[in-house]
Amino acid sequence: MRKEGVDLYEVKFSSSTDLLGVFEKGKQPIGSMLRCSLGNDEVPANYDADQYIADGLVSVVLPARNDEGFIYSAVLMFDENLNEGRSSRMLHADELQRILQGKQFVPCVYTATAFGFKAYRSATMWLPVADIFREVGIQ
Repeated sequence: MRKEGVDLYEVKFSSSTDLLGVFEKGKQPIGSMLRCSLGNDEVPANYDADQYIADGLVSVVLPARNDEGFIYSAVLMFDENLNEGRSSRMLHADELQRILQGKQFVPCVYTATAFGFKAYRSATMWLPVADIFREVGIQ
């Protein structure tokens, strides 16, 4: 999707885990994000170690009913980290195509943080590059 001249990609994913409730009962995360590495085969734990990223805040689309799991959504922006992560620049579709050329999937992880708790980090999820290309209009 394209909004105000910016390429965005809405990702919906499911989990049997209540990702917005991974800490103590009643303790909500202060940060809940899906982050994907566009240039590497894994998502580094250190945010500024990755030059090309896609990231966005996570929200619940559909809460669990009868052990069906949860459906989540994240609207991802595609960026290049600059100055060791102190600033960033949005990637254009042609740059995104060049970076993802030859890849089938990009790795993504969900992370959540809360005061007084160690950060939660999910297992790796794999986004199909073809889906990203289709959504941002790359053929």
